[in-house]
Amino acid sequence: MVALEDFFTWVSQLAREREAFALCIVTEKIGSGPVSVGDVMAVTVDRRRIGTLGGWSFEKLFLDRVIKMIREGRSGSIEVDISGREKGGLECGGKIKIFVSVFQPPPRIVIFGAGHIGTALAKISSTIGYDTILVEEKDVKPNAEYEQIKIVESYREYAASMERNKDTFIVITVGEVDPCVEILRELLKREYRYIGLLGSKRKVMRVKEELAMSGVPENRIATVRGPAGLKIGARKPGEIAISIMAEIIKTSNEQASHIPPQ
Repeated sequence: MVALEDFFTWVSQLAREREAFALCIVTEKIGSGPVSVGDVMAVTVDRRRIGTLGGWSFEKLFLDRVIKMIREGRSGSIEVDISGREKGGLECGGKIKIFVSVFQPPPRIVIFGAGHIGTALAKISSTIGYDTILVEEKDVKPNAEYEQIKIVESYREYAASMERNKDTFIVITVGEVDPCVEILRELLKREYRYIGLLGSKRKVMRVKEELAMSGVPENRIATVRGPAGLKIGARKPGEIAISIMAEIIKTSNEQASHIPPQ
Protein backbone atom coordinates (compact mmCIF):
# COMPACT_ATOMS: atom_id res chain seq x y z
CA MET A 1 0.00 0.00 0.00
CA VAL A 2 1.52 3.30 -1.11
CA ALA A 3 1.61 6.13 1.41
CA LEU A 4 -0.93 8.86 0.71
CA GLU A 5 1.77 11.52 0.86
CA ASP A 6 3.84 9.69 -1.78
CA PHE A 7 0.78 9.29 -3.97
CA PHE A 8 -0.06 13.00 -3.99
CA THR A 9 3.62 13.96 -4.40
CA TRP A 10 3.81 11.80 -7.54
CA VAL A 11 0.57 13.16 -8.99
CA SER A 12 1.59 16.75 -8.20
CA GLN A 13 4.88 16.19 -10.02
CA LEU A 14 2.99 15.00 -13.11
CA ALA A 15 0.85 18.14 -13.02
CA ARG A 16 3.90 20.40 -12.69
CA GLU A 17 5.53 18.67 -15.64
CA ARG A 18 2.31 19.03 -17.66
CA GLU A 19 1.95 15.30 -18.17
CA ALA A 20 -1.43 13.69 -18.85
CA PHE A 21 -2.57 11.03 -16.40
CA ALA A 22 -5.67 9.34 -15.02
CA LEU A 23 -6.91 8.67 -11.52
CA CYS A 24 -8.65 5.29 -11.35
CA ILE A 25 -11.00 4.85 -8.40
CA VAL A 26 -13.04 1.73 -7.60
CA THR A 27 -16.64 2.93 -7.15
CA GLU A 28 -18.56 -0.36 -7.07
CA LYS A 29 -17.82 -4.01 -6.47
CA ILE A 30 -20.20 -6.90 -7.11
CA GLY A 31 -19.09 -10.26 -5.78
CA SER A 32 -15.58 -11.11 -4.66
CA GLY A 33 -12.44 -9.63 -6.11
CA PRO A 34 -8.92 -8.35 -5.39
CA VAL A 35 -9.97 -4.72 -4.80
CA SER A 36 -12.16 -2.69 -2.49
CA VAL A 37 -14.38 0.33 -3.08
CA GLY A 38 -12.25 3.43 -2.71
CA ASP A 39 -9.00 1.87 -3.91
CA VAL A 40 -7.16 4.29 -6.16
CA MET A 41 -4.36 4.22 -8.71
CA ALA A 42 -2.80 6.91 -10.90
CA VAL A 43 -1.43 5.96 -14.31
CA THR A 44 0.28 7.79 -17.18
CA VAL A 45 -0.07 7.18 -20.89
CA ASP A 46 3.19 5.20 -20.90
CA ARG A 47 1.82 2.95 -18.10
CA ARG A 48 3.83 4.29 -15.21
CA ARG A 49 1.63 4.10 -12.15
CA ILE A 50 1.41 4.55 -8.43
CA GLY A 51 -1.04 2.81 -6.16
CA THR A 52 -2.65 -0.47 -7.15
CA LEU A 53 -6.01 -1.90 -8.08
CA GLY A 54 -5.50 -5.56 -7.30
CA GLY A 55 -2.05 -5.99 -8.82
CA TRP A 56 -0.91 -6.51 -12.39
CA SER A 57 -2.93 -9.70 -13.02
CA PHE A 58 -6.10 -7.66 -12.45
CA GLU A 59 -4.94 -4.29 -13.80
CA LYS A 60 -4.05 -5.76 -17.20
CA LEU A 61 -7.76 -6.49 -17.72
CA PHE A 62 -8.61 -2.80 -18.01
CA LEU A 63 -5.37 -0.83 -18.40
CA ASP A 64 -5.59 -0.65 -22.21
CA ARG A 65 -8.98 1.02 -21.89
CA VAL A 66 -7.61 3.56 -19.42
CA ILE A 67 -4.68 4.42 -21.71
CA LYS A 68 -7.13 4.93 -24.58
CA MET A 69 -9.19 7.30 -22.42
CA ILE A 70 -6.08 9.33 -21.53
CA ARG A 71 -5.19 9.67 -25.21
CA GLU A 72 -8.73 10.80 -26.01
CA GLY A 73 -8.96 13.13 -22.99
CA ARG A 74 -12.15 11.38 -21.91
CA SER A 75 -13.21 10.63 -18.33
CA GLY A 76 -15.87 8.10 -17.43
CA SER A 77 -16.69 4.76 -15.83
CA ILE A 78 -15.52 1.36 -17.02
CA GLU A 79 -16.76 -2.05 -15.93
CA VAL A 80 -14.41 -4.98 -15.44
CA ASP A 81 -15.72 -8.53 -15.61
CA ILE A 82 -13.97 -10.78 -13.10
CA SER A 83 -16.30 -13.71 -13.57
CA GLY A 84 -13.81 -15.49 -15.82
CA ARG A 85 -16.05 -15.25 -18.89
CA GLU A 86 -13.76 -12.71 -20.56
CA LYS A 87 -10.47 -13.86 -22.03
CA GLY A 88 -7.90 -13.69 -19.27
CA GLY A 89 -10.60 -12.95 -16.70
CA LEU A 90 -10.19 -13.81 -13.06
CA GLU A 91 -12.38 -16.49 -11.50
CA CYS A 92 -13.71 -14.24 -8.78
CA GLY A 93 -17.38 -14.24 -9.69
CA GLY A 94 -18.31 -10.60 -10.02
CA LYS A 95 -17.79 -7.19 -11.57
CA ILE A 96 -15.87 -4.07 -10.66
CA LYS A 97 -16.74 -0.51 -11.66
CA ILE A 98 -13.91 1.97 -11.91
CA PHE A 99 -14.25 5.70 -12.46
CA VAL A 100 -11.42 7.03 -14.61
CA SER A 101 -10.77 10.74 -14.18
CA VAL A 102 -8.43 12.00 -16.90
CA PHE A 103 -6.26 15.05 -16.32
CA GLN A 104 -4.74 16.74 -19.35
CA PRO A 105 -2.81 20.01 -19.22
CA PRO A 106 -4.06 22.74 -21.53
CA PRO A 107 -1.99 23.16 -24.69
CA ARG A 108 0.89 25.60 -24.26
CA ILE A 109 1.99 28.31 -26.66
CA VAL A 110 5.25 30.21 -26.26
CA ILE A 111 5.49 33.48 -28.20
CA PHE A 112 8.84 35.19 -28.67
CA GLY A 113 8.41 38.93 -29.12
CA ALA A 114 5.79 41.13 -27.46
CA GLY A 115 5.17 43.45 -30.37
CA HIS A 116 1.75 44.12 -31.87
CA ILE A 117 1.38 40.71 -33.51
CA GLY A 118 2.85 38.76 -30.58
CA THR A 119 0.58 40.60 -28.18
CA ALA A 120 -2.50 40.02 -30.34
CA LEU A 121 -1.64 36.32 -30.61
CA ALA A 122 -1.20 36.06 -26.83
CA LYS A 123 -4.63 37.61 -26.28
CA ILE A 124 -6.29 35.20 -28.69
CA SER A 125 -4.52 32.06 -27.43
CA SER A 126 -5.18 32.82 -23.76
CA THR A 127 -8.83 33.58 -24.50
CA ILE A 128 -9.38 30.16 -26.10
CA GLY A 129 -7.72 28.26 -23.26
CA TYR A 130 -4.05 27.94 -24.18
CA ASP A 131 -1.43 28.21 -21.47
CA THR A 132 0.21 31.29 -22.96
CA ILE A 133 3.77 32.52 -22.35
CA LEU A 134 4.68 35.80 -24.05
CA VAL A 135 8.45 36.32 -23.90
CA GLU A 136 10.27 39.64 -24.23
CA GLU A 137 13.83 40.70 -23.54
CA LYS A 138 14.46 43.01 -20.59
CA ASP A 139 15.84 45.84 -22.77
CA VAL A 140 12.66 46.00 -24.86
CA LYS A 141 9.79 48.17 -23.68
CA PRO A 142 6.83 45.86 -22.87
CA ASN A 143 3.58 46.29 -24.77
CA ALA A 144 1.04 47.72 -22.34
CA GLU A 145 -1.79 45.91 -24.17
CA TYR A 146 -0.83 42.60 -22.53
CA GLU A 147 0.17 42.56 -18.88
CA GLN A 148 1.43 38.98 -18.42
CA ILE A 149 4.77 39.22 -20.21
CA LYS A 150 7.74 37.08 -19.17
CA ILE A 151 10.78 39.35 -19.15
CA VAL A 152 14.03 37.45 -19.82
CA GLU A 153 17.73 38.27 -20.16
CA SER A 154 17.74 37.16 -23.78
CA TYR A 155 15.55 35.18 -26.18
CA ARG A 156 18.36 32.72 -26.79
CA GLU A 157 18.91 31.97 -23.10
CA TYR A 158 15.21 31.41 -22.57
CA ALA A 159 14.97 29.16 -25.62
CA ALA A 160 17.93 27.15 -24.33
CA SER A 161 16.26 26.73 -20.94
CA MET A 162 12.99 25.40 -22.35
CA GLU A 163 12.20 21.76 -21.70
CA ARG A 164 11.56 19.30 -24.48
CA ASN A 165 7.79 19.07 -24.83
CA LYS A 166 6.06 17.79 -27.94
CA ASP A 167 2.80 19.40 -26.81
CA THR A 168 4.16 22.96 -26.93
CA PHE A 169 3.49 25.34 -29.82
CA ILE A 170 6.07 28.05 -30.47
CA VAL A 171 5.77 31.23 -32.52
CA ILE A 172 8.66 33.62 -33.17
CA THR A 173 7.39 37.12 -33.94
CA VAL A 174 10.74 38.90 -33.49
CA GLY A 175 11.48 41.14 -36.47
CA GLU A 176 15.28 40.90 -36.81
CA VAL A 177 16.99 37.92 -38.45
CA ASP A 178 19.85 37.39 -35.97
CA PRO A 179 17.76 36.80 -32.83
CA CYS A 180 15.45 34.49 -34.81
CA VAL A 181 18.48 32.42 -35.80
CA GLU A 182 19.70 32.31 -32.20
CA ILE A 183 16.28 31.23 -30.91
CA LEU A 184 15.87 28.53 -33.54
CA ARG A 185 19.37 27.14 -33.07
CA GLU A 186 18.35 26.32 -29.49
CA LEU A 187 14.78 25.20 -30.19
CA LEU A 188 15.70 22.85 -33.03
CA LYS A 189 17.78 20.75 -30.64
CA ARG A 190 14.45 19.44 -29.35
CA GLU A 191 11.04 18.56 -30.79
CA TYR A 192 7.95 20.70 -30.34
CA ARG A 193 4.41 20.43 -31.65
CA TYR A 194 4.79 23.46 -33.90
CA ILE A 195 7.44 26.10 -34.55
CA GLY A 196 6.26 29.08 -36.59
CA LEU A 197 8.41 31.96 -37.83
CA LEU A 198 6.71 35.26 -38.61
CA GLY A 199 8.00 37.34 -41.49
CA SER A 200 8.28 37.70 -45.22
CA LYS A 201 9.41 34.86 -47.48
CA ARG A 202 12.74 36.66 -47.87
CA LYS A 203 13.27 36.88 -44.13
CA VAL A 204 12.34 33.24 -43.58
CA MET A 205 14.74 32.19 -46.34
CA ARG A 206 17.59 34.21 -44.79
CA VAL A 207 16.96 32.69 -41.37
CA LYS A 208 16.98 29.17 -42.78
CA GLU A 209 20.15 29.86 -44.76
CA GLU A 210 21.88 31.13 -41.59
CA LEU A 211 20.75 28.04 -39.70
CA ALA A 212 22.12 25.76 -42.41
CA MET A 213 25.47 27.57 -42.45
CA SER A 214 25.72 27.20 -38.68
CA GLY A 215 25.38 23.43 -38.97
CA VAL A 216 21.72 22.83 -38.12
CA PRO A 217 20.57 19.70 -40.01
CA GLU A 218 18.28 20.31 -42.99
CA ASN A 219 15.63 17.92 -41.65
CA ARG A 220 15.36 20.02 -38.48
CA ILE A 221 15.24 23.32 -40.39
CA ALA A 222 12.42 21.89 -42.52
CA THR A 223 10.20 21.61 -39.41
CA VAL A 224 9.99 25.41 -39.09
CA ARG A 225 6.73 26.81 -40.49
CA GLY A 226 7.40 30.04 -42.27
CA PRO A 227 5.99 32.44 -43.02
CA ALA A 228 3.73 31.43 -40.11
CA GLY A 229 -0.03 31.54 -40.56
CA LEU A 230 -2.66 30.39 -43.01
CA LYS A 231 -2.99 32.35 -46.23
CA ILE A 232 -6.15 34.37 -45.61
CA GLY A 233 -4.98 37.74 -46.91
CA ALA A 234 -4.20 38.97 -43.39
CA ARG A 235 -2.57 42.41 -43.12
CA LYS A 236 -3.40 43.96 -39.74
CA PRO A 237 -1.69 42.60 -36.56
CA GLY A 238 -4.93 41.08 -35.28
CA GLU A 239 -5.64 39.42 -38.63
CA ILE A 240 -2.12 37.98 -38.81
CA ALA A 241 -2.46 36.68 -35.25
CA ILE A 242 -5.73 34.98 -36.22
CA SER A 243 -4.07 33.37 -39.24
CA ILE A 244 -1.28 31.99 -37.04
CA MET A 245 -3.70 30.71 -34.42
CA ALA A 246 -5.75 29.07 -37.16
CA GLU A 247 -2.65 27.29 -38.45
CA ILE A 248 -1.83 26.07 -34.94
CA ILE A 249 -5.36 24.71 -34.45
CA LYS A 250 -5.28 23.08 -37.89
CA THR A 251 -1.89 21.50 -37.13
CA SER A 252 -3.07 20.27 -33.74
CA ASN A 253 -6.20 18.65 -35.17
CA GLU A 254 -4.30 17.02 -38.04
CA GLN A 255 -1.68 15.59 -35.70
CA ALA A 256 -4.30 14.32 -33.25
CA SER A 257 -6.08 12.42 -36.03
CA HIS A 258 -2.85 10.63 -36.96
CA ILE A 259 -1.70 9.53 -33.50
CA PRO A 260 -1.19 5.77 -33.73
CA PRO A 261 -2.45 3.59 -30.87
CA GLN A 262 0.25 2.29 -28.56
